[in-house]
Amino acid sequence: MAVQFVREQTLAYQKSATGHIPATVFRHRAHGLRVVQCQVAQPLFSLAIFVPTLPGDDKGLPHTLEHLVFCGSQRHAHRGFLDALANCNFSHGTNAWTADDCTCYTLTAASEQALLNVLPAYLDHVLRPQLRAEQFVAEVYHHDERGREHGVVFSEMLAAEHEEAEVAERHLARLLFGAGAAYGPVYGGLTRDIARLANAEVVDYHRRFYGAGNLTVLLTGPFAGRRLEQALQALPADLLERRGRDSRAPIDCTPPPRHARAWERVPFAADPGADTGSVRFAWRGPASEDVATLVAVEILLEYLAEEASSPLSRRFVERAQPLASSVVGTIKETIPASLFITFEGVPYGAAGSEAGSETGSETGSEAGFETGSETDSEADSEADSELSDGNDNECEDPDLPRLFDDGYFAALLHRELVRIHASRFDGDEQALPRAARQYAQRLAQSMESRPDEMLQQIIGVEVVASHFAPGFAGKSALGTRARVFDVVADLARRPTDYWLGLLKTWLIDARACHVVMVPDATLGARLERERRQAERENAARVVDRDAHRERIARALESNRVDLPAAVRAAIPLPDARGTATLPHRQRVLAAPGALAAAQVVQCDTEFVDVQLHVPLGAVPEALRPYLVLFQALVFSSDVALPAGACYGGRVLAAPLRVPHDDVDRQLAELTTSRGCAVGLGAEPFVSAWVDELLVLALHTAPAQYAAVARWTMQLLAFGAPTRARVLAVAQNLLGEIARIKRDGDLMLMAAVARLSAADRAGRPRWIENHASLFDQERVLRQIVADARRGHAQPTLDSLAAIRRLL
Repeated sequence: MAVQFVREQTLAYQKSATGHIPATVFRHRAHGLRVVQCQVAQPLFSLAIFVPTLPGDDKGLPHTLEHLVFCGSQRHAHRGFLDALANCNFSHGTNAWTADDCTCYTLTAASEQALLNVLPAYLDHVLRPQLRAEQFVAEVYHHDERGREHGVVFSEMLAAEHEEAEVAERHLARLLFGAGAAYGPVYGGLTRDIARLANAEVVDYHRRFYGAGNLTVLLTGPFAGRRLEQALQALPADLLERRGRDSRAPIDCTPPPRHARAWERVPFAADPGADTGSVRFAWRGPASEDVATLVAVEILLEYLAEEASSPLSRRFVERAQPLASSVVGTIKETIPASLFITFEGVPYGAAGSEAGSETGSETGSEAGFETGSETDSEADSEADSELSDGNDNECEDPDLPRLFDDGYFAALLHRELVRIHASRFDGDEQALPRAARQYAQRLAQSMESRPDEMLQQIIGVEVVASHFAPGFAGKSALGTRARVFDVVADLARRPTDYWLGLLKTWLIDARACHVVMVPDATLGARLERERRQAERENAARVVDRDAHRERIARALESNRVDLPAAVRAAIPLPDARGTATLPHRQRVLAAPGALAAAQVVQCDTEFVDVQLHVPLGAVPEALRPYLVLFQALVFSSDVALPAGACYGGRVLAAPLRVPHDDVDRQLAELTTSRGCAVGLGAEPFVSAWVDELLVLALHTAPAQYAAVARWTMQLLAFGAPTRARVLAVAQNLLGEIARIKRDGDLMLMAAVARLSAADRAGRPRWIENHASLFDQERVLRQIVADARRGHAQPTLDSLAAIRRLL
């Protein structure tokens, strides 16, 4: 057998501070395709084929090609063959995703043989798709003889392109990088441009980006011996021929000029009565090769917004009159990186401020934040005089009417970041070292619980950097993020001044872009009128309606899944005895202490996963509407500990009330994740399995288990929510309902559950009567209204009654 692949590199990706995942990089001698084999101790085998791609325009070429790849290949012409092959090989099918600068094709199977059975056919589809015109008609775009537009890609983007988050991301990217930059176009495509796309452009795009030398294949799992390497050497030679161009080229990272427009006021389609919008900020971040600074900035963003006790959460969210229902800080590894702070559920009904230009630009201020028609100093001065202190008072917060005024929210955020800097992280010298340690714990948990996804995320970034980052100049960046736990350990030792410098350099002084997303109840109707007009224009261009109809029908018919019996019979099947298993031991303890029973499952893990199931059968009908609020308050309330309870390593001699933000901070240190829900795997307002249980789920390190167990029982027994917490949490839940109502998929699921869910007697399940968003919006609005009128005691009494019954 000819040697096609040679071992190019041996790596070790850290999975924790003490463990690592061995990796071997193979490279095709003639055509450059790389294969990365990661030896992961898990019972599943995963495949990811990375293709670095840039859109170039708004026609959605990367996304379009992602769809067409699955329609058939040169060696396997029948549509559906690849999925049938995957399903017969212990997999639930193939999948793919497209991002700003990469397209990735994925598969997970239950054995090594199964994965290797699929690999050659999958590569054939990616490298040698058919890309027939009929496939384009069915999968991408066509209009019928009456002008109505169809196609899977077109319909998918039609559903997405006017959603609030999609619109905001599009505008932010163009403000941050420039409309003509690599990250300016919409990689998924805009429908008006998809309608002008031609199949020949797709063929040319494949030629530009899908050469074998541009691809990197990642394989993860508990591989045995040299079977994988032998399978690589046996791949058909014609499959890996270099047909495309080398797409490696550095992205132009020149930032927009300082005087360029830096913010926009953007309407989005919303229902009548919509009373929340969002404000989203973005900054350009560190370069791809500066891994330490990238990780440090991510830790800083998590410190600012990850927990309920984080500074931005306390200032904007966790208050009796929230200025947003949530705040999230994230980093996106574009080239250079993009930093985001996003405020959702910003009250719009209270603003009454619809004036203001649609776009704004910098006005010559020195600070990084641009605020449209006002200079930063003027806006900050006015904000200083009107900022509330966040206390739970009866007065209307003076910020609320102005949140959507030009530049006002930007001034609030800027002032809070400056305050955090001036206070040296509220006087806590260990705040960022502690945040770094918590980051490492969460990362280790993710690497253990979903190693294939995490390796795809890490190695995918390295592949894109190899291709497009100027700092790597086309050289391989594989392994540059392999020692991330060492990086975090070093960051945890950095002094406070280092973190203050990061805050000032990347957020306070840097050029900030932001979009103010304003709900518009008339926009949906306008968009629909424009679509109807486009349909009329399409119909007017059809000369022969019968011929047009027949052409479309032939294309759709030729693209149906129709596997001949001979093709199905030839699909290779793996030996079921080769499926991997997860070694474990389990036992059930009868009535341990206060519990009815405990199931203990032991396996090779660095963490303890705890689930406490509390039956809800004793909760009467009248109290069940309060369960959604109750579950949201379990980890987010004051705790009134009695004398004799354990706290801080000692037995209390007198009662002690622990404030909710202290509770949150301690839980953040003790756990890597935590949640409370009605039912297994549930979220608020969503029906779940076994909905007669309240489920508390926590993930922690073994050394912290005793403290976590004690805290969990104390939270259930001694939680003491206040009127202020009820107001803040109830209003944030209403913000979550507003978000769900703008998501078509989630609303469809909620409606189907509402119409179809029934108990054994044929009656609607209680959770649909009391916990669905249809009922909870009314319940929560009443709770908020009562609390604001000073009548919160009935709600507090109901929550206390639920606690006693549980």
